[in-house]
Amino acid sequence: MGEGAPDLVLMDIGLPGMNGVDALKAMKGIRPDLVALVITAYEDVATVVSAMKAGAFDYVLKPLHAETLEVHVVNALETIRLKKEVRDLQERYLRDNVPLFIGHSQRVREVMEFVEAVSKSPDTPVLIEGETGTGKELIAAAIHYRSPHFRGPIVSVNCAAIPRELIESELFGTRRARSAVPAGRGKKGLVEQAGRRHALPERGSGT
Repeated sequence: MGEGAPDLVLMDIGLPGMNGVDALKAMKGIRPDLVALVITAYEDVATVVSAMKAGAFDYVLKPLHAETLEVHVVNALETIRLKKEVRDLQERYLRDNVPLFIGHSQRVREVMEFVEAVSKSPDTPVLIEGETGTGKELIAAAIHYRSPHFRGPIVSVNCAAIPRELIESELFGTRRARSAVPAGRGKKGLVEQAGRRHALPERGSGT
């Protein structure tokens, strides 16, 4: 699957010489964004679950009917179209808003390779260490804006500037307890604020 690889694959689970789920895993390993519709002769729950865990978009039962198959294909193609639109939007936003790294050394290339790799796994925690002024926030922003969560805000916090007794409530918020919070209202923490993904941050805004 190199140049000109398909966006959508229809494949039978019962392949000769290779299990269909294993074939799907191999294809997804080469091209993670591939959309696959698997075809099976019977609704074996274990097989269907395995296929979905391996990255199948959906499954179709035999015998195939043209109208049913068309619905699945149309849905898959619409998903592909939306993904491409989001990717194009993300690329345009990155070009317009994210600071560029300038450098050609081996170390800079290694850092950029790391940024590209880790941004594809947005739920993986990342610890960035370095002296003041070495660009830790720049690296964090580069990872954020290259991840699927780029529409959401990036929240920066200087923990050293927050009193020790307030750090927990600042990060995680407060419960709705009348004894602790006026009018029984809770306070959203910075972690919850960072979880909002509904809008792109405005250019030049700092949070």
